[in-house]
Amino acid sequence: KQADIIIASNIRSAQLIKRDFGINREKVSLIGDSCNTEEYTPTKNKEAGREKYGLPLEKKVVVFLGVLSKYQGIDCLLEAAAIVVEQYRDVFFAIAGFPNIDYYKKLTETLGISDSVKFYGRIPYLDAPEFLACADIGVGPKISLTEGNQKLYAYMSCGLVTVAFESQINRAIISDAGLYADFGSASSLAETLLTALKDECIAQDLRIKAREHALKNFSWLITAKEIENLYMALISDNSCHK
Repeated sequence: KQADIIIASNIRSAQLIKRDFGINREKVSLIGDSCNTEEYTPTKNKEAGREKYGLPLEKKVVVFLGVLSKYQGIDCLLEAAAIVVEQYRDVFFAIAGFPNIDYYKKLTETLGISDSVKFYGRIPYLDAPEFLACADIGVGPKISLTEGNQKLYAYMSCGLVTVAFESQINRAIISDAGLYADFGSASSLAETLLTALKDECIAQDLRIKAREHALKNFSWLITAKEIENLYMALISDNSCHK
């Protein structure tokens, strides 16, 4: 309550700060997360990237990059993958992140999809743009109604078809530049992924929209300018009060 400005990175946090902490609404500004859109770009040579990371050239690739845990939706994603693989054989799931890799490898074996899923573990930060750009679809199945979903910005900036669960936060990030599944539902997630895999017209339209949406709304330069404007307004107010 002693701060002059509070910046919230997602709409739910902004609402919570105002409602539950009794903060003056005029003090709270919403400036969402963003992405280095100059680094996270669509690739012009997807084949070379796939060879580098051992991804099949002839299949469509669904990628996940993040923490491997239940609340991040990995269990749900793998259950959805089992449904997808049964109906669409030309798909491959590339999952990068940690921890719990051994646990999820065993889960893929139990689900009978170990041949269609590869776990990459930690991906160096500087390699992430190249790795993501090799894919066709980026999935962010986080099961949280209060946290941000940073990976979605990177997916969109790389021009991937971006798939997430229906939520206020995800809507605020993706808008109409991606596809949504019913919150927490593996079957709905599978159905949404199948739409992106089977309908190339929808997929191509969303790839273009995703990249344009990221450039227009979520570049680092835009975010930096918004923060700078807040600081300048605060400086101006303080000068007037002296």
